[in-house]
Amino acid sequence: MMRSSCRRSRLPGGALGIVLVLFGAGEGRAAEPSDSELADGELVDRVGNRNQIFEGFLRAEVTNTVNRARATLATDPQAAEKTLELLSEKVGRAGEIRPDVRAQLVDQIESALRLARRQVEIHNQRGLLASQHPAQREAAERYGRQRSEQERSAADSMSQFQSLMAEGRYRDAEMLAAAAEEAQPNQPAWRNAVLLARTKGSTTDLQAVRIMKERGVVDVWRQEEIASIPTPDSPPILYPDPEVWQSLTERRNNHAVDVKKRGASELKILDELDERTEVDFIDEPLTKVVDYLKDRHGIEIQIDRRALFKAGISPESLITYSVKGVTLRSALKLLLRDLDLTYTIRYEVLLITTQEEAEMMREARVYPVADLVSPSPFVRRAARRYGIQNMSRAAAAGSGAF
Repeated sequence: MMRSSCRRSRLPGGALGIVLVLFGAGEGRAAEPSDSELADGELVDRVGNRNQIFEGFLRAEVTNTVNRARATLATDPQAAEKTLELLSEKVGRAGEIRPDVRAQLVDQIESALRLARRQVEIHNQRGLLASQHPAQREAAERYGRQRSEQERSAADSMSQFQSLMAEGRYRDAEMLAAAAEEAQPNQPAWRNAVLLARTKGSTTDLQAVRIMKERGVVDVWRQEEIASIPTPDSPPILYPDPEVWQSLTERRNNHAVDVKKRGASELKILDELDERTEVDFIDEPLTKVVDYLKDRHGIEIQIDRRALFKAGISPESLITYSVKGVTLRSALKLLLRDLDLTYTIRYEVLLITTQEEAEMMREARVYPVADLVSPSPFVRRAARRYGIQNMSRAAAAGSGAF
């Protein structure tokens, strides 16, 4: 039977270790060989085991010392801080532990040391307040209350910001963070909050647009498929002959309704355009032609010199033309056609201008189209019965639009 004795000693680094010394051979077994008698592999194993035992006791010492220091923070923070600093130095000098274990122990000590230093600062501030003048102490307390109120307000704002983000109200969250950043410009957390809300909001909007785009494409495809559905021609759709459509178009011009309210001057111009006239010009300038027509019909006729200058046409361009027994409307169209000019009624005068300028001066007209769009079979039967001359009357009887 093997006998052993256990002898406790201080290992390098100051931590408690255990060294087992085996005595006696007991039942024919020899005593444990010394390090010099071991082979290389066995010596490495023995050293590794000793280091593991040392790391275990060092972990226990760090944990116990940190717990005792935290227990004395409220009563004696300076002593707790000193104890933790000594423990940190001891761990730093210990050469028998692995680097990862050393880093873990240092982090544990540093965390407790930061808390101890904070408590020392608070303790010193309290002692300073107690020794200060009452006015200074009151000012310091007031500053402390203001600081606490600001921190509480910042915490409430951050909580509200997080709630808005959770609800998906990213624009509101961005505005809240921007206002908080303006009130507390030295807080980088609010700048990060602004950027976070802005990025999240922009990403969400982009995703919504993409979804709308995809749905729009699908809707268009659906409408195309619906439009391709064939429909039976029963009853068949009957359309008039081309001559009927042409007659309808020509006759509809006489029923156009001018929605613009015109003055007496413009009404007189409209009447004179339907009056008969005669012209006989041989190389006469456009200005003299205009003066002649103005005196003959007693209406105001002006040349749009700006439009003519833009088109490269001179108001003194020569005109050679002779016609009689036609309306003033037709005579003007014939006279001005060679110069690529036209006329329009604008600003209570008959204005001679270019084709491009006249196109930009369009006026609204209302035309009767009930005979074209009415679906009533009665209209079609009445049109066939009465003929094209009575199409408007048939449409009025069928739909009541006229």
